Amino acid sequence: PADKKPAAGEGNDKKKDTAQSKGKPAPPTVDSQMRALLALANQGELAKALTQIDIVMARKDLATVDVQKRRAIIFFASQIAQALGRQHISNDETAPGHAAFIVSANHFRTLQTKFKPLFPQETGFGATVFYSEACALAAKDPKKARAALMTAVDLGFNDFKQIKADKDLAPLRKTAGFDQFVAKQEALAAKKADEALTKELADNKTFPFDFTLPDLAGKPVSLSSFQGQVVIVDVWGTWCPPCRAEVPHFVDLQKNYGKKGLQIVGINYERSPDPIPGIKSFAKEHGINYPLVIGDEATQNKIPEFRAFPTTLFIDRKGEVRLVAVGARPHEYLEAVVKKLLSEPAPAGTKPADKKAAPAKKKAAPAKKKADKK
Repeated sequence: PADKKPAAGEGNDKKKDTAQSKGKPAPPTVDSQMRALLALANQGELAKALTQIDIVMARKDLATVDVQKRRAIIFFASQIAQALGRQHISNDETAPGHAAFIVSANHFRTLQTKFKPLFPQETGFGATVFYSEACALAAKDPKKARAALMTAVDLGFNDFKQIKADKDLAPLRKTAGFDQFVAKQEALAAKKADEALTKELADNKTFPFDFTLPDLAGKPVSLSSFQGQVVIVDVWGTWCPPCRAEVPHFVDLQKNYGKKGLQIVGINYERSPDPIPGIKSFAKEHGINYPLVIGDEATQNKIPEFRAFPTTLFIDRKGEVRLVAVGARPHEYLEAVVKKLLSEPAPAGTKPADKKAAPAKKKAAPAKKKADKK
């Protein structure tokens, strides 16, 4: 009878009440599962974390979760799998390492399909993901490996020296037409990077910047003394790992482009009350071939919204800050900025820096003559 139909619903409620009265736990939420697997990942239990995130992604109610949270879950799945692959490789476990790289790439493809456009952080990570997949597939499926490598380059991977030397890609390098493929990808990557850099330079808002700071011998060094040159100002500290990682790049750039008009200056911000001995030791060990000066708060405050070390300022021949890069950057990026700024003509009436050095020598000569007379 119709009047008895509601009783069925009542019966279901009673079943729920019975289950709860028996102490049956409520099903875990997505948030609680994510917290648990994050704890596993932080403990280095990456395989378990990956299994747990697969369970989360298989939930029937995942579609009801906030869209950005779903995006983060998929991205995290790719990150965990990538980390697991590296963990295996570091333990000389090649097969499971390559398997994890492929899982990472599959998760990232899901991210690409469901969420467009990618965030910059996702894009940069994706380049690594597909490079790793290419390494994993090189021996088994050269065609898919080449496709993965192409995707990696499209997402920003540009270490072509590594592509030409990586032992995992050796089977791929033996395939017909690979050298031509790499040359083509290298040209496309260079064009894309140049377009991105041109836009970055155009979008930059310049600001007034100068300094007069003591070098390691206590002598004042002023930015104005490098007028007419392209100047890189590296705001850094020897205590900062990303800062230290950039130093070989700056040493190389100063060596190769110094005679063409580049001058690098490091402004040190140290945590020691007596920083100079430590800086001198570091500079000697790493062959630093450009001046280092001791920074102060006033100079740092001239950089709008200063956020982190290292911060790199690129200053053109006219003395304008053309670009500010926060965080360590690869050699290719730094060199590309240098080349672009050096290619720009110096403003009319500006003398090259090496000619400006002449007055200092002229002043020194009379002093020597006086000394001889004595």
